[in-house]
Amino acid sequence: MLNLIAFAIALNLSMISSVSAAPSDVKRKIASNDGYTPQAAIEDALSAPLIFKGRGILPGADTTGSCVFSNDKVYVVYHYCLKSKKEAEALNIDIISFDGGVVNFAYENSNDRKIGSSLRRSQYDRAWRISFFKTTGEIKKNMNLVEMKSFLTATTQMMNSKGSCFAGGMMKTTPDPTCKGTAAELTESWGPSAGDFWTEPDESWYTFQKKMRSEIASQVTIAK
Repeated sequence: MLNLIAFAIALNLSMISSVSAAPSDVKRKIASNDGYTPQAAIEDALSAPLIFKGRGILPGADTTGSCVFSNDKVYVVYHYCLKSKKEAEALNIDIISFDGGVVNFAYENSNDRKIGSSLRRSQYDRAWRISFFKTTGEIKKNMNLVEMKSFLTATTQMMNSKGSCFAGGMMKTTPDPTCKGTAAELTESWGPSAGDFWTEPDESWYTFQKKMRSEIASQVTIAK
């Protein structure tokens, strides 16, 4: 079982098909650092095939490993990318826009339930959180794993000064979205979108998870 403490820390810090629904201007609210919404992040990740960049130990996954993918719009960092390629009991994914902004999706469920991409929102019974972090400067394309580790470390360490938003959390029954730091003004714009997604994600969320599992099974090469 994954360490619950490590998961809680990840929460607090915290292909693909070329066919995707047309983005909604209302849902996207995109100028990424002005409020990269969960809907926009999923749309970007699903907008073009993802290419596997590598697997390593990155912030957000304790020692279980993280797999990094990218397309022409985003990086997708799939934490808890197990060496066995099996699906973990918890999920923790960062979607990093090349335009700036990071959205993190994280959940964990009780041991007596099915895990991972087979779950629907009504089955999330322990923890479910969506986070947004502002970033500083241009997001470099083609980062290697060392550069990605430095980027994620800097982003999480400075999330208060840069600004961040959160919806949901451990054992939450309502999303209660809030933004702080330099992102405080986004509560009224990012908050409703994130709250809606937290309450009832659209079908793209489930498509995204299943596609990621497929990508890990087909693309990821893990050293023995």
